[in-house]
Amino acid sequence: MFNLENLDETELARAIPAVMGTQHPDNYSAVPFADQAMVHFEQEPTEVYYNFAHLGVTEMMIDTEGKKGDLIPFVNVVEHDIDFFRTHVVGQDFHITPRIPNPDKSRNDPVFYQSLGIFINSLLVQTYRLGVRHRQAITEFIVPDTVNGRVIPELEVDIERKFEMVRERYPKYGDRSDFPFRGDFSVQGIPLIEDVEHLLDQPSIWDELAAQRQALTGRETHVQRSFIARSDPALKAGMVPAMLAAVAAIRQGADYERRTGRIVPQILGVGSSPFRGGLTPNTLGTFGRTYQGVATVTVQSAFRYDWPEPSVLRALRQLKEMLPRSWRGRHDVEPLDDTELDEIRRIIRLFKRRYEEGVEELGETTLAIAEAVPPRRDRYKFRGVGSYGRKVAGRPAPRAIRFCAAFYSLGLPPGLLGLRAYYELNEAQQELLGKLLPELTTWLLHEAEYLNKCNVLSMNASCYLQDVEALEQLHGGALPYNSPHAEVSDAIYHAPDDNGLGQRIIEAARERRFLG
Repeated sequence: MFNLENLDETELARAIPAVMGTQHPDNYSAVPFADQAMVHFEQEPTEVYYNFAHLGVTEMMIDTEGKKGDLIPFVNVVEHDIDFFRTHVVGQDFHITPRIPNPDKSRNDPVFYQSLGIFINSLLVQTYRLGVRHRQAITEFIVPDTVNGRVIPELEVDIERKFEMVRERYPKYGDRSDFPFRGDFSVQGIPLIEDVEHLLDQPSIWDELAAQRQALTGRETHVQRSFIARSDPALKAGMVPAMLAAVAAIRQGADYERRTGRIVPQILGVGSSPFRGGLTPNTLGTFGRTYQGVATVTVQSAFRYDWPEPSVLRALRQLKEMLPRSWRGRHDVEPLDDTELDEIRRIIRLFKRRYEEGVEELGETTLAIAEAVPPRRDRYKFRGVGSYGRKVAGRPAPRAIRFCAAFYSLGLPPGLLGLRAYYELNEAQQELLGKLLPELTTWLLHEAEYLNKCNVLSMNASCYLQDVEALEQLHGGALPYNSPHAEVSDAIYHAPDDNGLGQRIIEAARERRFLG
């Protein structure tokens, strides 16, 4: 845990993991530790070990939200190589950070209550199996879809009370030895903020979180990691609003630190598709310029498995060098004033309306393709593609990766949806957008590589066609064109009921180096 008073910022920059590996299933290719693209529940501990020991990823998120997440992750991971984990200590050299269900949203999740015991289990394994004493293996957890600062301190208290109950109930064992951990036990939650509206209101969440923690536990908040989502905000509002909200959130964090003295190192959750963040081994420079000041980024399945391993290792080394410098320079970026924040909200509302119109126009066409996207992780069978609370324009939507896979596979890159809103902005709004997102056109041109304009015309997708024309006008030239991808997307559009649809979706993903 990093919540220490007066911690030297240089030391903190070294301690905070720059890269967080996740279980987001956006890879098309076979994973190196299983020789298949699907990673089953039983293989996830092997994945964690592979990422630590072979790729050098320093933090792994274990996901128990809505999927068959591992409830004893630590013991299953360390059994791969006991000697490695005795000399490379989890909680010090590497970090395992569970993502547990939000009790305000998913209290009926089958693993919610069991997930509160992950922290005690890992501590006992660290002590007994590895002989590492006086250090908790897992001290932080992520709470998805956070919209207020109340729920996280309440969860911290619940987890700590569970530990105290165990320690008090079982102070001695049959051999009369003491309970193995007599030190202070504490955990700290990380808010994951997943919509553009709350990303623009992070300071109120952080203030409430700190006040509630102080009231419930007596602990001050000196350092509070916070998690900016990029995928779900894009799914709900479009790519431009998601980018704008993320950049504004990073600037808000730096300003909040100046005002309060609390440090809020921010994690940015990104995938490889431009719509979901665009982080690949080939885009580090553009990415770094777009999201200057972030402390940690997620490297999802496509980043780690859809590129040659030497490229992945080189990119991970570069991120570990680049991000601490970027984070330490976060105060060099000009803060946003209230007038600019109000304008950002207006820009986002306009783009979101146009985005929703485009999704409604194409929703029926893309939903069948989304259903055919091959799975990559074990999820509960009773959860359908349109469940999980994801909604666009008030209607159930697929999860972000399936949504992206469907649109890209049809030659309809989703990052262009709603772009016609740019020419409805006034001059001052366009200038503000250019100031905050100077790399916007570069990201949009990455999207346009997968455009199949013939499919757009065949669908009579008038809104989307206007979005394409807006990019042509903004770019001032011909758009890039990926002929092999266009051929596959043409086949997918003209034969959506073909038995080989899933394989064609993978063929298109191979051209992009990401599934969705």
